[in-house]
Amino acid sequence: MRTTLHEDFSIHDRLPKPRWPDLCEAVRQHSASLDASRRVHVAQTIDAQYRKCGLEPPASAFAHFKEGAPTITTGHQLVLAGGPAFFHYKIWTAIRLARQLMQAGEAQAVVPVFWMASEDHDFDEIAGLPVSPADWGQLREVPPHRVWQPEDLLRGQVAVGRIAVTDGLRQFVETWAEASGWSRAERDAWSAACAEPATVLADVIRRWVHDLYGREGLLIVDGDDPALKHAASHLFEAEWTGNGIHDAVALDSQALADLGKTPPVFPRKSMLFRLEGPAGVRQRLTLEQTTKEPFPGAQHLSPNALLRPLYQEFLLQNVAMVGGATECAYWFQLPQAFAQHGLSMPLVWLRDSVTLLSSSADPTLQPFNPRHPGFRHPEVAEAEWIQNRRSVSSWQPGREAQFRVLAELLGEEAAQIDPTLRAAAHAAAARMQKEWRKVEQRMRRAIRRQDAEPMARFVAAHQLVRPNGIPQERQWNLFQLVHGLSSTAQPADLFAAYLEATGRATGPAWLVVTLD
Repeated sequence: MRTTLHEDFSIHDRLPKPRWPDLCEAVRQHSASLDASRRVHVAQTIDAQYRKCGLEPPASAFAHFKEGAPTITTGHQLVLAGGPAFFHYKIWTAIRLARQLMQAGEAQAVVPVFWMASEDHDFDEIAGLPVSPADWGQLREVPPHRVWQPEDLLRGQVAVGRIAVTDGLRQFVETWAEASGWSRAERDAWSAACAEPATVLADVIRRWVHDLYGREGLLIVDGDDPALKHAASHLFEAEWTGNGIHDAVALDSQALADLGKTPPVFPRKSMLFRLEGPAGVRQRLTLEQTTKEPFPGAQHLSPNALLRPLYQEFLLQNVAMVGGATECAYWFQLPQAFAQHGLSMPLVWLRDSVTLLSSSADPTLQPFNPRHPGFRHPEVAEAEWIQNRRSVSSWQPGREAQFRVLAELLGEEAAQIDPTLRAAAHAAAARMQKEWRKVEQRMRRAIRRQDAEPMARFVAAHQLVRPNGIPQERQWNLFQLVHGLSSTAQPADLFAAYLEATGRATGPAWLVVTLD
């Protein structure tokens, strides 16, 4: 594998950038604000969650967590088979930051944590798996997704973590994984995660992620737990009684808007859902509803996207939260909400990004920058190829401006003889420009004929980097990518290469990896 590291990614030009010194300082100050008894209670609940799944938490990480070690948390929806590759990159970022802090001597132990978004109700988002293309080398269109369709499911209305495990789920993923190039061992690991005592999707994801990253010290927590919600009951009761965070969020949202950044999440008067029945059928609540009824207890409620960070941070007391760009942006709607509840807001850290190339795609894309705006769609990629040929040839850019100058020169010359001829001279130049555009079209067609093979390779390589303008990591599954681009590379090899390449990174990183 060959790696190229790019650093200093920003969440947004107008939003704060995470910095290494800030993270180190947050670790140094962690023990001063830690509620030790709360940490012990959360640790006991996490231990019970693992044992319900037939697992034990990673021993060293769990002991350090219980003793009050700093934590760096990331989280995601319970996507089948990990979903898009960035599911893993979020976890990798939390693990590498924890390692770096320990290696730098900032703390004896720093624990990476994965928060399962098991109360999310967007079933379509978690149930789709990208279909493997028949020939990676000739890819020009992004294939459709296969979507799991269990029977008797209220789509979009249930907490996905409570969906029952069935043989249909296991078979659906196994069939897809085999077609996507997963190894026998990787398919067996998913199958084992679906086995008893797993009863719901949250159990499956915990068992699978633990199998992948438990040895790295990753601790997994499920917020959909009555004991955890009871501990944070005051956050839910404040929302129920009309003393919630809406006004605070609205102020920070307006501050973002004043900076030119559209707030990602609309602040509602009530940040609560009600969960009904064992399946957790979700009902959005309004403030008019809740203030007329007695508080039912936090175990019957679910936080929305803006209340969930406060619930998470009350429980975990993190030094940093690792998220994607949109996720980080909506955390900047929350500083005053955190202050309202007397909570410390963690450092918001943009996750690392990884782009994988095959050995054949690497030289094809080397002359181009994958972050270039032209990397949006195959047609745009073709236009960029043609533009590069134009700059190499005698075909000069800026021809439109040259024709405007020519029109002015011809008009001035004609006007010196007779002012009424200026318009005729401009018209003549316009006809010349129109004819030249026809020649340009013929030149583009000629380039397409002459460069048909290399341009097709370029467009196919481009589609692997940004399929239809979507970053690769948001489209393809990690295991599918690795096995589709290399006959020898393994996901574990990629993870090791990532840790080595980013070991000295001081901010969010973008890693380009060529798989041999």
